[in-house]
Amino acid sequence: MKVEAILFDLHHTLTGTRIPPFELLRDTGHELDIQLNRYSDEQLQAAFQESDSWLRSYLITTNADIHWGNDPSEWLQADRIMFETLGINGLADEVILEFERRWRKAIRGPRYEYFTEEAFETLSKLNDRGYTLGICTRRFHNPSHLIKTSGLEDVFAVVTWSAVPGYAKPNPFTLLDAAAQIAVNPRLCAYVGNLVDADIEAAKRGEMIPILTTWADPSEGEKAPEDTIVVGLLLELLEIFN
Repeated sequence: MKVEAILFDLHHTLTGTRIPPFELLRDTGHELDIQLNRYSDEQLQAAFQESDSWLRSYLITTNADIHWGNDPSEWLQADRIMFETLGINGLADEVILEFERRWRKAIRGPRYEYFTEEAFETLSKLNDRGYTLGICTRRFHNPSHLIKTSGLEDVFAVVTWSAVPGYAKPNPFTLLDAAAQIAVNPRLCAYVGNLVDADIEAAKRGEMIPILTTWADPSEGEKAPEDTIVVGLLLELLEIFN
């Protein structure tokens, strides 16, 4: 197996989370006297799904840019749908925009997401062995701040991201874009992720070597196609790419 570049997903592949996202959502609402504490995780999830369903259709019909979502005002209607699904009506635009600004700051900060110790060790050794490393992640925001504050900006040769349907995984767009930027044939790339329906499918569509890591959710291993390399721990990559 000849590989020159190893590309990675972020969330629950290289990074973990310190607190559940809905706890962070409730804390953000509390700062603005939007009482989300009275809603269960299931209710918040249902409201989020309602908002996300509208958003996905909106992004496609408006031909949204690959990096849509940098401006908090772009989220006004999606956030309003989430609140109104919960029965929270009549919030002023200014309040929703401030909620989005604070949520955005919280979700991108070190209180929420962090690189695991195992990721640090694995990335360091793969880098020392001469592999070109990169990030291809399904999210609306640029993860470079997290990478830089973690001291890993010199480890990754490329970082691509998008959560816009048509660009986001399982579409291989961000993977192929990364391969083009580092000038490595996709067939000489491996892609490591934690979700079969997003990461492994994107790797296969992009003709990259698909690698599934199951440390965050062992049940994903049961879904993996036969030609998928499955590792329980990231450190096992050091046995594959020696």
